[in-house]
Amino acid sequence: MDFDLPVHPLDDEAPGGIVINPHSPLGKELRKWEQHQSELTPRGTQPGNPYVYRPYPKMLYKARIQRNGQAACLMPAPDPYAFDRADLYERDVLAVDSFNKSCQRIVADESQERIAKGQGWCDDPQSALAQFEREQQEIGNAAAEAAFYAKRMSDTAQREFQQAAGATHEHVVDVAGSKRGRKAVAGSGPVES
Repeated sequence: MDFDLPVHPLDDEAPGGIVINPHSPLGKELRKWEQHQSELTPRGTQPGNPYVYRPYPKMLYKARIQRNGQAACLMPAPDPYAFDRADLYERDVLAVDSFNKSCQRIVADESQERIAKGQGWCDDPQSALAQFEREQQEIGNAAAEAAFYAKRMSDTAQREFQQAAGATHEHVVDVAGSKRGRKAVAGSGPVES
């Protein structure tokens, strides 16, 4: 038996919401959790949980080097029309998301914020880029000073310095040498922050 019942347009509607009387026990309980004026907050009454500025948790930022070699704090989302395959686009979206997450940090209180700021984290992306530029200039100045003083070193020390500089693309700011025939250890690279 197959019955062809007429389909009424109201049968396809989503179920309606419930009406809450703001003076009922449920309405009073829900009003305790409201932060702003709403239909649960009758005229003349205040919400039970008014908005209060809370400085924490707080987002901090740090600039890093992108794939193209430039410093950035946040990368924009890739253009989907620049890709001919969906998997390549998805991979690039994940790479951008990973880079952006590595440039952000959330601190829960003032002590965590002080520690993070001591490690080079900043309040906003513009400050983070300026901080990164200052750090890179300090590293470059230290490398220039090391190269200047390397000219006054012995021939062996100059060779060790040149070998350390040739082993990396980064600035060499220090070379830990050896004494009396031990092999030299090159300490090269940027100053970690």
